[in-house]
Amino acid sequence: MNKEILLEELTVEEILSRWPQTVSVFNHYSSSCIGCAIAPFCTISDAITAYGLPEREFTADLQAAIASADKEE
Repeated sequence: MNKEILLEELTVEEILSRWPQTVSVFNHYSSSCIGCAIAPFCTISDAITAYGLPEREFTADLQAAIASADKEE
């Protein structure tokens, strides 16, 4: 499965719930997504736009965090 497409389709809350290790990525980019009231409705694209994040770097870091967890399973 292509995780990049999956990330675009999931909300921030779904990503954080499914891959808790991605918390460090959100923190690294100084977003306030963790614990945010709209996280259940906000997509990764929404967060990138809201915080002016570098899209490629941010999504690559999320994918790396997800991949590291997948290797541990």
